[in-house]
Amino acid sequence: MKILHCAFMMKLELGIINQMRWEVSATKSLGLKWTSKIYTPNKVDHADKLFVKLNTSFEPSIFKSKLFPHLKEKKKFYEWLETESKNYDIVLLRHSTANPHQYKFIKTSKTPIWLVHHTLEIPEIESADTFKSLLKSLVERFYGRKSIKNAIGIIGVTDEIINYELGRIKGISKPFLRYPNGILYDRKINYIEDNRDTNNVEIIFIASFFSGWHGLDMLLNELKGSTNFEFIIHIVGAVGKDDLELAGNDPRIKFHGLLSHHQIEKISAQCWIGLASFGLNRKSMNQACTLKVRDYLKIGLPVYSSHQDVFPDDFRYYRQGPLCIEKILSYAREMRTEDKVEISNFSKKFISKKEIVKKFHDQFCELMT
Repeated sequence: MKILHCAFMMKLELGIINQMRWEVSATKSLGLKWTSKIYTPNKVDHADKLFVKLNTSFEPSIFKSKLFPHLKEKKKFYEWLETESKNYDIVLLRHSTANPHQYKFIKTSKTPIWLVHHTLEIPEIESADTFKSLLKSLVERFYGRKSIKNAIGIIGVTDEIINYELGRIKGISKPFLRYPNGILYDRKINYIEDNRDTNNVEIIFIASFFSGWHGLDMLLNELKGSTNFEFIIHIVGAVGKDDLELAGNDPRIKFHGLLSHHQIEKISAQCWIGLASFGLNRKSMNQACTLKVRDYLKIGLPVYSSHQDVFPDDFRYYRQGPLCIEKILSYAREMRTEDKVEISNFSKKFISKKEIVKKFHDQFCELMT
């Protein structure tokens, strides 16, 4: 079975690019007939085969540029995809929100289309709370639903997302599969630097930029009422002014800003656990499958978070719990004697992109026969 996995990206997002690039590596290693492609209007390296580059000369009207930019690029992409899809048995298409061109393509495509969903689209759009987001939400409610109805099936990174998409087309039966995010394991982990202190608890919390759904403000408020606990929390990433002011002069909180991968590994070597997210409810979500959690596990850090992930209930190295510093510290102490190399290698079957792609491909082929 020849599979084409495509995504249209308005903005270059490193997480999505990495997922697709690691997918290329995994499918090649597994010997699968699977091609992964990204189209973006942004400038990219023409030699990079992951990207599709289409020539479009586009001078949009003010209305289009402000509310629905890149309509011509989107139209051009689906024209390309219509031709390219004829070379494949199945197309996995990352859902593009508020996109009438996507609906038209899916409805007329001779190749079966499965839509791939990574979020609860309408709640995420409406969280911006602007006139533009309101208008975009209305378009997504109409065209997004029509796209889902005309697709062969639904793929989601979590069960919650799958159930949400099925709920958008109530009364219509669709096959569905879960396809979680994963990271690249290019070799077996034999050594991880471990500089944990015997008694002093150190914890790390990482984000490229701390948005509301990370819940850094919620954590800082929790720490304000917990002055009798001793620990160090390393905050790595760009932090807003309000969060910096909220932290005050608490010596237990160390802000590092943006760091290199090597610098993060050095700090992580001192840490007992990593923190994932505490504000996912702000996106109307209870489940997530973030790369950050997988990055933590790969370097031997157990994870504490307030949201569900896709791991089995008996997976010891991910603890879902309330935002309570006492419970966070309790879990950190519980994990203190765990070997970081063992954590990493045990987690591999749950977070390795290659393992995830193989399982998904096997399930998909079984479903399609």
